[in-house]
Amino acid sequence: MPVRDFRVRPLEVLVVDDDRTFGESLALFLSDDERITVSDIACDLGTALDATRTHHFDLALIDVRLETQSGFQVVEALREQHPELATLMMSGLDKAEIESQALACGADGVLQKTELARLGQEAVLDAYLAGRNCAGDRAA
Repeated sequence: MPVRDFRVRPLEVLVVDDDRTFGESLALFLSDDERITVSDIACDLGTALDATRTHHFDLALIDVRLETQSGFQVVEALREQHPELATLMMSGLDKAEIESQALACGADGVLQKTELARLGQEAVLDAYLAGRNCAGDRAA
């Protein structure tokens, strides 16, 4: 699989988090890197599906806990509608607690919110690429 140059075509990201302030802060933080563009923020499954109908995203970054449904349900629905869309779950919970459930529902990986704060945009890019490599392995 060829390595993608994010400087030529930035990673298009959809953030799904019911805490709008956190979502906006995360969008600003991630978009500070020219290799990442956060094109929309959704607060639930319905707005996430609406966003994916009108815009092409490379990645959906989805909080595990949402007010109206779980992030796992969002991953399943997005993967059903857009199988090519990479999905990463994010949580403040211990990664080991949710990783098996996240992968079982179709997520490409899990990022702890502390990883995002500590490692920044590289954590998202690395997790995206690792998930895409695993998806290619699963398809082979």
